[in-house]
Amino acid sequence: MFKIVNRIQASPTIKQQSGFTLVELLVTMAVFGIALSIAVPNYKSMANSNRLVSQINTFSGAIAFARSEAIKQGVNIILTPLDATATPINWAKGWNVELASNNQILKRIERFNAGTKLESATNVANISLTGDGRINTVANLVFNLCNEGTLVTAQDKKGRSLTISPTGTTYLDSNYTC
Repeated sequence: MFKIVNRIQASPTIKQQSGFTLVELLVTMAVFGIALSIAVPNYKSMANSNRLVSQINTFSGAIAFARSEAIKQGVNIILTPLDATATPINWAKGWNVELASNNQILKRIERFNAGTKLESATNVANISLTGDGRINTVANLVFNLCNEGTLVTAQDKKGRSLTISPTGTTYLDSNYTC
């Protein structure tokens, strides 16, 4: 019997199997499809969250730049929205960092990606910083960044809120609900 097994294995007409069977391929595709159906919605929420973080950091960076220039040059600096005619003013359309004395533009930030809105809680028309880096107000300025359009999930309703204190420092609230 041992010799028969050896002859069968050594026979040139019987080949070793390689590859996948149809059943194995279908099971693999089904598992991949289930994993993909779980991952895609989570990816969308993660992409929205990362976009909001990037945009609020851009706005915060512009305020820090304006404050730095005000202190460095010892002059008043203002941030003005590019479209100040809308009510409420949507700062996500962009803004200029300007010298208050002659409106010379130091920095211009163009519109954020479509799909977000950045609005002041008190509909502030501009942000004015004095030569010592303080804002020209006694109260905090609050700006809220939210997704625009139809909000479907709780994650899509989660926005960012940026508070500017009278001293010119900024505080970020990542738990703001739109």
